Amino acid sequence: MIETISSKMAHSIKRANPEHPASFEVLKYALASVINLVGTVLLAVLLAILLDHVVGTLVALVSFGMLRSVSGGYHMNSSVHCMIVTALAANAIPYIQLSSTVILIMTVVSVILAMLFAPSNIEKSSRIPARYYPLLKLIATLIISSNLLFNSSVAATCFLLQSSFLIPFSKKRR
Repeated sequence: MIETISSKMAHSIKRANPEHPASFEVLKYALASVINLVGTVLLAVLLAILLDHVVGTLVALVSFGMLRSVSGGYHMNSSVHCMIVTALAANAIPYIQLSSTVILIMTVVSVILAMLFAPSNIEKSSRIPARYYPLLKLIATLIISSNLLFNSSVAATCFLLQSSFLIPFSKKRR
């Protein structure tokens, strides 16, 4: 669905301005990324309004999104599935309340996973040269480590979830 919409939009842009410097494929990819992001945030926030926990959902979206942007990870086959799963997770996670000890353990496990596997699966979706991957690993580790100060159940859960998406369970997934 998102791919179809982004394809039609890219065709419209190319028809309106054939000299546009971006190729059709680049436009389509960029538009699909924007639609996915905006759609995910809108869906998550609308659901959060209905469930009356907007702040927790926003914390989940920001925690997950910040870490994912530097660490990469597993990609679903469908943008729509990704949008729905992310919106549902961002709304479910604020209901999980953890003790300080569990938050600490989850944060430390997330740091270890990021140190071992970040960045993961970003070669095809990023233009960042491989020489900067150690820096991405450091940034991911620092983002997760910030929860040692915040002691947030939401952030700990999001970080562990995202860090688990870094694990290369198979060559296909990596």
